[in-house]
Amino acid sequence: MACSSGGLAWHRKLALMLRNPRITLTFQIREHGRTRDPGLVLFQGTAEVPLTPDPAMVDAHWERAAQFDYTLPRGLFWDWLLREYRNERVAITLRAHRVAHWSQTDGSGQPTVTGEPWPTDPPPPQQPPGGGTAPRIDQRRLETLLQPLSHRLLSYCGSGGFPVVLPVTVRSIDADGIRLQAPEGMLPLGGRRAGFTAHAFEPGLLGLANRVHTGWLEVGEDGSVLYAAHTIGAVDTVEPHRDPPGQRPAAEARPAPGAPIRCVGELGSAEGRDCRCRRGLNDARAAPFARRPGTLGVCDRALRRGSRKPLPRACPSPRTRR
Repeated sequence: MACSSGGLAWHRKLALMLRNPRITLTFQIREHGRTRDPGLVLFQGTAEVPLTPDPAMVDAHWERAAQFDYTLPRGLFWDWLLREYRNERVAITLRAHRVAHWSQTDGSGQPTVTGEPWPTDPPPPQQPPGGGTAPRIDQRRLETLLQPLSHRLLSYCGSGGFPVVLPVTVRSIDADGIRLQAPEGMLPLGGRRAGFTAHAFEPGLLGLANRVHTGWLEVGEDGSVLYAAHTIGAVDTVEPHRDPPGQRPAAEARPAPGAPIRCVGELGSAEGRDCRCRRGLNDARAAPFARRPGTLGVCDRALRRGSRKPLPRACPSPRTRR
């Protein structure tokens, strides 16, 4: 069993979990962590999502976050400003179905599996989308966006309906798409819909950059892996660094906790977080979650809204405020 925290302001993610509770977590990155185990861990299980925050769970969550240098400022002003971001959270419980461990971070070699055995039959190829399988994003722009993000992951729906999330290496980007190198034997042959993520982050999540793509994956019998990105989504709290962590100029190093500039940064990031939370909560209250007998526990209206309806502008975005 594993436990994760989810904010009710991001209720669309919770709605998707309620509709399809099969979840996969991949533990790969060792930056800013405490473990020195170089292995890769893939956790597959089903999610249980409560819809009412538990104050005791919320306090325990922030106590654990403080162990990894992620703390929120406290006081009358900060408690009021960050009330939605801090308190409107639920504990997502994941019940393990399968846990796979590779001795290498890149996923090479044979995994050690605990729980249900790893499926031996690969999932069949899927029908191509009606709009074609070619890339729908400018490849030169895509290469520029991915260049500073050192961690890349590929995901697809595996046998049994559980997602498979694996680390990949970008070999090249051309007009046909992104040519990848993946762990041997882990990608099924043929074409299918897949997701591709590239991300980078700083200690305490003060700096976070993430690119999320959906698209089409083609795996050939010769071992070639081609990914054509169709959509792009981004989450940025700072402009990602262009240099690897060990090669960044000293002038760009983040100030130590407690420095005055950190307080200014906290004010800006806290205001942005709270605005996004309040917009999400207003949207959730307009289409409230409701438990009904015989359903997964979320009303059809909220599910239909999904990711197709934009968030209401309950407060201006810090990036667009003049």
